[in-house]
Amino acid sequence: MQKHIIKFCALQKKLCCLLVLCWLSVSGCKTTQPFQSSQEASKPGESLPYKRSRLSREALKSWPHMDIWQDSIPGLSIIKAMAVVKGREAVPTVVAIIDSGIKTDHPLLASRIWKNGGEEPANQVDDDNNGYVDDVHGWNFLGGTVFSPYAITRIVAHGDRVFGEKDISRISPEDRKHYEQYLSLKPIYAAKVQKAAIDFDHSSKMMQRDEVNDPTIVFYKMAKWSYEYHYNKSFHPRTVIGDDPHDLQDRDYGNSEVQPQHEAEIHGTHVAGIVAGITQPFAADISLMPIRAVPHGDEYDKDIALAIRYAVDNGAKVINMSFGKSYSEHADWVYEAIAYAAEKDVLLVHAAGNDALNVDTVMVYPNDHKETEDEFSDNFINVGSIRRYYNKKLLSNTSNYGREHVDIFAPGADIFSSVTEDVWDYVSATDFGPYDFRDGTSMAAPMVSSVAALLRAYYPALTAAQVKQIILSSGLEVPFEVVVPGKVLEERPFATLCKSGRILNAYKALLMAEEMPK
Repeated sequence: MQKHIIKFCALQKKLCCLLVLCWLSVSGCKTTQPFQSSQEASKPGESLPYKRSRLSREALKSWPHMDIWQDSIPGLSIIKAMAVVKGREAVPTVVAIIDSGIKTDHPLLASRIWKNGGEEPANQVDDDNNGYVDDVHGWNFLGGTVFSPYAITRIVAHGDRVFGEKDISRISPEDRKHYEQYLSLKPIYAAKVQKAAIDFDHSSKMMQRDEVNDPTIVFYKMAKWSYEYHYNKSFHPRTVIGDDPHDLQDRDYGNSEVQPQHEAEIHGTHVAGIVAGITQPFAADISLMPIRAVPHGDEYDKDIALAIRYAVDNGAKVINMSFGKSYSEHADWVYEAIAYAAEKDVLLVHAAGNDALNVDTVMVYPNDHKETEDEFSDNFINVGSIRRYYNKKLLSNTSNYGREHVDIFAPGADIFSSVTEDVWDYVSATDFGPYDFRDGTSMAAPMVSSVAALLRAYYPALTAAQVKQIILSSGLEVPFEVVVPGKVLEERPFATLCKSGRILNAYKALLMAEEMPK
């Protein structure tokens, strides 16, 4: 115990130093530049730097805070953004984090965790009658489970049970679409199972050698989890949870434990830390609502639909959704939940995905357009990932993109944020404490959620649709060609790779909100 107390005290000291360093790294920029109008600030041209900037390891931690005009780094211009709202009162605002759970006692997060004022802790009573017992800090739709099969595995397994060797003439018209999907996915699934088995065998042999190192251990764990859980048709975690994932009305499941439960569950803590870190310099009461609904594997549509509704019904104004999948069993349930959030004026921010895909031509779930070109709601922002280089290598090389269905890009590479203690111990040689760098659109989405939360806190009269429009309209235009993710020899105008043709900028978003009619 004494060892942990000493460790925690040292951690607090490191945290203070870290915050000071991050503050100095961004506040060291000149701040004498006068305010521009949002229109002037969005004009591209030679006045913007086009160079790739080198950063020290310490400065890299805070690059999303930086300013394109002064640092040549396409960050959010946090110092300028703070000046816009200085002296303005903010209303308390809740950001729901639908993810793998949040380490609620993390030094960066502990004071920011949402508290359900209508619920008494640990009394086994649903005090506020919201349908969830003891949900003082959120809800855990995964119960005691950690892993889940991928959706393709679940679809094929369900098809095996329902259709088997049934003759096509005996398939009812209502089941024909599911049957055809099952037939089309069977060979794809078989190939993935074969690859998972090969990877697991290869990684197991590597682990038996003397030269085992950290990358080998990570490769082995990921291969093992894929083989034993993700592509295993015999793995049924819902029997542990005790519900029927195909019955949306079966809602009496889960518990109030929103903490991560396994070393694989660092994701939610890192995402939550991004929102906390971006909004922390502002004088705004922005709290984080943990909702554990994303397993290691593909999420269940039922859990996501109910998680969105839980966040909406319990006061969230912004919902961050850093997850996604290629196949969906009950997409309509999630579409209905998105529409419900729109009806209740709640903004949803979603990570576009990390497969270097054009999501205009390949479906990724959840989304706000079903299988059509037109969006059915105005409260959903799909976010791609950029790096810190303001040149043709701007886009993260794994980020999904799409002129119609990716709305905006935001910082998502080399993002420094909170992690769980398991990872802290694992990477202790880096001396970062309970923090580490991560990449992906999962990191870009909470950047947008942070700016959305600031807009909703400082300008509470704005609707979710207006906040979305401000974020998309105020971003920094990129007037040059960039390398298309996954296609190193192909370059296209940036404006053809997302709907807005822009990258996120907090300063310009707040400026535009300031100019809105009062």
